[in-house]
Amino acid sequence: GTGAGVPQHLTFDLNVNANLTRFELYARDDTYHNWNPKIIQIWGIEEIGEDSEVTLSSMDAGWEDEARAKGWKLLTENVCTDPISNNLVINDPQTVRYIIIRTTEVHGGPSTGSGAYVILREVTLFADSILPAD
Repeated sequence: GTGAGVPQHLTFDLNVNANLTRFELYARDDTYHNWNPKIIQIWGIEEIGEDSEVTLSSMDAGWEDEARAKGWKLLTENVCTDPISNNLVINDPQTVRYIIIRTTEVHGGPSTGSGAYVILREVTLFADSILPAD
């Protein structure tokens, strides 16, 4: 694919085992809010093995099923009511080392599909427990 489109995701290695409780995200803060996240998911997994990589495009309808089948847990799915900054809670914290931040819909139009993009400036993660990774 071209890499463009929504849903879209990024995978991060936190390099610690963290029990994530909330996250803040900041998107473009000018008067133009198209492409800022509207619906955002945080997925997590404690360890990544050979079979952990989600191989489908984020835009594929089967992406979530494949992620779950490979051991990823949906930590939270939030609607960003403010297009610029949001403080979002993880109601069922899990200890994870790797996370996927997946935007499934953006503000403005088109909000999904191959003509849409995601603009995200900053993400801050909060945890009530952080332990060294093995």
